[in-house]
Amino acid sequence: SHALPGKFAEYAMTGRPVIAIGDGSWRSLLPEGYTLCEPRDLLTLKKDSTVPICEELSVDAAADRLIQLLEST
Repeated sequence: SHALPGKFAEYAMTGRPVIAIGDGSWRSLLPEGYTLCEPRDLLTLKKDSTVPICEELSVDAAADRLIQLLEST
């Protein structure tokens, strides 16, 4: 795919690790600083592990983008 999967932002907002299987060009579109977990990481992830949510995927950032879009039309 040439875009992030539709559910990716929703999964990322949970603050839980996102486990990605397989490769794809969408991985190059990840926000800077965001790291996907691989299946091999499952053995080292601890219960209740969290990952930082980058600003690009925040609810506030999404709301700001929507406001800008609405104001530009």
